[in-house]
This record gives sequence, C-alpha cells and structure tokens, in this order.
Amino acid sequence: MSPCSPVPPPIPTGRPPNGPRSSDALDQSVGCSQRKKSPDELLCSTKAARTHPCGESGDGRDAGLRLHVGPTVRDDYIRLLLSDDHVPYYVVTAGNWTIQFCDTATGQEAARELGGVVVDHTTGK
Repeated sequence: MSPCSPVPPPIPTGRPPNGPRSSDALDQSVGCSQRKKSPDELLCSTKAARTHPCGESGDGRDAGLRLHVGPTVRDDYIRLLLSDDHVPYYVVTAGNWTIQFCDTATGQEAARELGGVVVDHTTGK
C-alpha cells in the first residue's frame, strides 16, 4: 500500500478481543510492559524497545494500542495516520483494533502473531 493510498487494504478480523485482554495478546506477541492508559489509547514498551528505542518522549514506550467502535472509525483513524508524514511508523490492524509501532520488524511480528495486516507508512525520503 502506498503512503498516498486513500483506502486501507481489506482488514482481517484478527485475534485480540475487545477490552483489557487486547493488551495481554499484544504482551504475549511482542511484549507490552510499562503500560500507560489514556482515554483513547494504551501505550506500552515492546521487547524491541530495549534495543531499538524510538520517539522523542524518552519513556521507552514504542507501541500504541487503540480499540475502535467499528471498522469505519478504525479506517478513518488509519487515514488520519497516513495523512501525517512527519514520522515513519507501522500500523498493525484487524477487526476493531489498531496498534501503532515505530519498528518495522516488531510490527510485522505482531501482525503475523495476532492475525493482522501491516499498513506501512514511511516518509518519502
């Protein structure tokens, strides 16, 4: 999928369920420690964050999990992410959830293990 594409690819249903167990599924896949909840997102550190830190916050959190009320809201959120070209990141999505990563390999591993797809968004360099 190109960074300019207005429509995300067909999205599979994926494994993580609604609710708190979603973060547990992420934890079993690529790790989800140092959890920090906000009203819209759960931020956490994957196993890769120890050796490949990213972001300007310096807190080590490199994954953001969001649950969406439905596929339309999820797709709108993905379109919003794709319209922002200041930072490369990788979105794994399926069903009603998205996880934003800054590390390609971590995103690919999570997609494989959680039954999702990677929406690769990188800046044009």
